Amino acid sequence: KDLNEVEETVALNTMGTVIHETLEQLYTPYVGEYLTVACFKKMFLRINDLVTSNFKNIYLNGDITKGKNKLIFEVSKKQIKRFLEQELKEIKQGKKLKILSLERNISTKINNEGLDFPVKLNGIIDRIDQLDGITRIIDYKTGIVKSNQLKVTDFSVMSDDYKFTKALQVMLYAYLYIEETNFDTSHTIEAGIISFKNLKSGLLKINLNEKKDENYSISEEKINEFLVELKRIILEIFDAKTPFRENTNKAY
Repeated sequence: KDLNEVEETVALNTMGTVIHETLEQLYTPYVGEYLTVACFKKMFLRINDLVTSNFKNIYLNGDITKGKNKLIFEVSKKQIKRFLEQELKEIKQGKKLKILSLERNISTKINNEGLDFPVKLNGIIDRIDQLDGITRIIDYKTGIVKSNQLKVTDFSVMSDDYKFTKALQVMLYAYLYIEETNFDTSHTIEAGIISFKNLKSGLLKINLNEKKDENYSISEEKINEFLVELKRIILEIFDAKTPFRENTNKAY
């Protein structure tokens, strides 16, 4: 099969890439700064041109001027606009938002008692910011994500239940960031997902609390608990006797 076959309809992953690329381009000029109303006014003016150019670069030879592709093109612009409006609303409420980095490639090496070599873990974090002084690790998802997918009180369920794959990813990103930057976990750090099909919920934060409270900070204790499960998963991956099997519960 020709892997370069032209898509007749924009695939969801193509749409997701366009939204990711556009958001990175919109926010890049303001990395290290507190965002202002003026920043958002400039960003709103760039949405149409950036989405158009990104579709042309990623969706090669495709036609986005009619039919279903036109609808997807317009939906992409609308979702980005809604997201900016949501963040602008927080700024107008007096909140202080600073972008620390975008699409940050981050890695660390982890030693495991069952292996005689270190394993390098790597990830690309869509966005790291500070909201009112709280550091936040953020992953963008163009699909639907719900808060119950990020509610974890027992890390051992992460590798067996597809529902918690997003929680596993978010916790891994938080661990990588804390390790690489020597982040002081006595300060508040949160991690979560912004779902573009669930924007009204804002940042869906990883929730590690057994009780119903609103403390979403990731403590050193929770990182250590997560590491136990992470190391178990790594050992299973490197175990030649354990075959890789398709997850029949996957959502696609």
